[in-house]
Amino acid sequence: MLSSLLSRLAVGLLDLLARLLPASWLLRLADGAGTLIWWLTPGRRRVVDENLGIAFGDELSAGQRRKIGRAACRGLARVVAEVAVADRTLDPERLGYHGDWEDLEAEHAAGRGGIVVTAHLGNWEVGALSVRRRGIPLRALARPLRNPAFERWLERRRGGAEALIRKTGGLRDAIRQLRGGGWVALLADQNAGRHGLFVPFFGLTASTYPTPALLAGRLGVPLYLGVCLRRPKGRGFDVHLERLPEPEDVKAATADLNRRVEAWIRKAPEQYNWAHRRWKTRPPGRDRTEPGQPSYARLWPPGHPKTAVK
Repeated sequence: MLSSLLSRLAVGLLDLLARLLPASWLLRLADGAGTLIWWLTPGRRRVVDENLGIAFGDELSAGQRRKIGRAACRGLARVVAEVAVADRTLDPERLGYHGDWEDLEAEHAAGRGGIVVTAHLGNWEVGALSVRRRGIPLRALARPLRNPAFERWLERRRGGAEALIRKTGGLRDAIRQLRGGGWVALLADQNAGRHGLFVPFFGLTASTYPTPALLAGRLGVPLYLGVCLRRPKGRGFDVHLERLPEPEDVKAATADLNRRVEAWIRKAPEQYNWAHRRWKTRPPGRDRTEPGQPSYARLWPPGHPKTAVK
């Protein structure tokens, strides 16, 4: 009861600050909150450091990893602040569109649906809003947040329930949307557990969701990669879109998607969510001696039939 009350108060305060403060002030508050979270969560810092070590190896010193980690933590806090003020800051001068937008709009005009896959890079929520601002009725497949008050707040900011497909049992809804000429957004850069495809990500095999390539291949719909990156000094966003080749093989297409996401992350590593345990689930048959795997790795239980190396 108390936690629910505190959550509602926090959401109310966020709405109040978003209305009363200049956007730049709210973003500075978000930066401060992100920095505070960074220093108060040593477990998060360890995961970030390990992940950056896997991704960049000797390219980054320990000091550079810490600097990128702090910036990434501030970026996660900024996601919320940027969404809170999006209705009064996302004017045309602050949004740059790059890449294959004409292709997407032509396919939509022809009544064809498709998939836009993205990653936890920059501000993916602003990226989805920017697609809708181009007249594309994009619906995002999203897992409900654990905090009901914040979930309701974010739903309103995303454009209401009609802009979302709930991830629990949402695959059927996504298929209906695509078959009806609709557009679906998917986040596909997190650990997919034991049911994912094991393909490389920054050189280390990672369990990856095959859903984008699987749906695009089976339904014959176009597949795009979208990335929304922040401009320096809070000057807006650049939204990049690239049409991906038609997936002939799901695993090969999933590996190709990982390579493309990796290339975008390398352009702005300070804007990526390095706190996620991306390499947690290891492929069957691996053990603690596998080179390069993180300390948080979760292995298959001994004796499991899939642990036998073939």
